[in-house]
Amino acid sequence: MFEDEELLTGGNVADEVMRIGSSVRKPATGASPAVHALLRAVRARGVAAPEPYGFDAQGRQVLEFVPGVAPDHLDLADLARVGALVRSIHDAAADFHSVGDADWDVLLPAPGAPELICHNDLTPWNLIVGERWLFIDWDGAGPSTRLWDLAYSASAFTLNDRTERIGESAARLRALVDGHGAHWSAVADHVRTHREQWARALRD
Repeated sequence: MFEDEELLTGGNVADEVMRIGSSVRKPATGASPAVHALLRAVRARGVAAPEPYGFDAQGRQVLEFVPGVAPDHLDLADLARVGALVRSIHDAAADFHSVGDADWDVLLPAPGAPELICHNDLTPWNLIVGERWLFIDWDGAGPSTRLWDLAYSASAFTLNDRTERIGESAARLRALVDGHGAHWSAVADHVRTHREQWARALRD
């Protein structure tokens, strides 16, 4: 480790994620070139996302370090903002086509035919709130659908607090879905299926 390297911890980060000044260095995977192309594409469409800088001499990914914090709690207006951010990512990625045979690393594939390349982990632990609101950790991006991607976000942001009353969780879930502009009943069905599939994956 170089003297100016700072180990970043917290969230669902890969091993040995380092900050060097205004950049982040993290292990590259087979998906990294395609992920960087996706990041460049959505940024060109106006989406706030970390800028990819390529790879360093050690073969690590080099990405923009984005100042900010992971939010402890989001109110209804914040959740609507998250939903709109998810929608902006989907809209920006809709016309993206990776070059060649991208080696995507999708942990939980969507049922049915993929519609577009999605982030697949638009969750609280990957949201940075600061001067900009944006999602980091795009390494699990790959073919999916809008509803499948949104269902995971909705579940992670609104259904993980066991102490929250059902009515409160429902209001928070609707705020995020309404912010995205998706159809409520379709998202609810996907949320249930997504949680069931995650439960089976964890048991296996």
